[in-house]
Amino acid sequence: MALDWIPLFSSALALIYAAGELAVKRKTERTWLLFGIFAGLSLVLLHAGLLTSGRIRSLPHLFQTNLPITFALGPFIFRYFLLVLGSAVPSGRRFAVSLLPAALSILIMLPRYLQSASQKLQLIEAFYDSPRLQLFGMLFLIGVAHFAFYMGLAVRSVLFVFRWENLRTEPTVRVVLFIGGSGMLICAIAVVGFLSSSVELLTVSVYLISAIVPALYLVRRRFPQFFVEFEAFARKEKYRQSQLGNVDIADLALRLEQAMREEHLYREEDLSLATLAAHAGVTPHQLSEYFNKHLESNFSGYVNRLRIEEARRILSEEPDRTVLSVAYAVGFNSKSTFNAAFARFSGQSPSAFRRAQRAGARSK
Repeated sequence: MALDWIPLFSSALALIYAAGELAVKRKTERTWLLFGIFAGLSLVLLHAGLLTSGRIRSLPHLFQTNLPITFALGPFIFRYFLLVLGSAVPSGRRFAVSLLPAALSILIMLPRYLQSASQKLQLIEAFYDSPRLQLFGMLFLIGVAHFAFYMGLAVRSVLFVFRWENLRTEPTVRVVLFIGGSGMLICAIAVVGFLSSSVELLTVSVYLISAIVPALYLVRRRFPQFFVEFEAFARKEKYRQSQLGNVDIADLALRLEQAMREEHLYREEDLSLATLAAHAGVTPHQLSEYFNKHLESNFSGYVNRLRIEEARRILSEEPDRTVLSVAYAVGFNSKSTFNAAFARFSGQSPSAFRRAQRAGARSK
């Protein structure tokens, strides 16, 4: 059937989108998240198209490779939404925890990934005969539910920022909610189709998710700055509901200065937004808004900037001190994290910075 090529076409289009993100000169976390989302979606669509058309038999080694991606897409999309909306973003550690189901699915499926082509062909035929009784089928069901859960969180994060009247006045909000709601609906159709062994419903879910990628293309053609406009409107709407109305901004800045510059609170490895907010006498939401609106930063960026400032001073004034001891002294819990933050704020590694300082001292 000609329709069998729709998922494969959408897979190729998603891959082009992913490549487009790699072509961006200044790559941010959002760039990498979008790359992961589109690349993952491309593989999921490729697998779905091959599976529903039966062509997976000619490429048996691709069978089941979509499972880890199914578990990872939800957390990626949810984190991207939080970044765009300017909401509090979970730490890297919490984000890594949300990806544990994807890692676990790889461990579970690893013995099957290493099987020969003939063994995989047997698994494929067994899956077509009774999908609900197969390990792949059960993990697929859990993965779809996992994805739907995070899509629900993403939609909830949008509704938390916007008002219902924005649906009437702002087209970008309608489009985002439609995409999020469609994702949840597609998941529901796939689950029902799987539980009822309905090939028709499963095929419908594949074609519906295939339609999302061309729909995104049309949206971006209609609104070339779609994501930029949505982000700008989201931030404007969020700060319209400002929680800093009764807060003396100058006094808050002084309290933060005292907590960080005099008490050196940033040296605490487990410093949290809630802890710093308590020291400053405001709520975590108020402090988060202060960082975003008045400092154009977030909690981790603010704290890491202060840590790197002190690290630069120590590296300059104490040349015999090890880089690791400096990292621990300013509040980092590992050398790799310290190196990454130092490079982000200074444009070079701690060792390169120290060498430059020594070279400068010798030239004098």
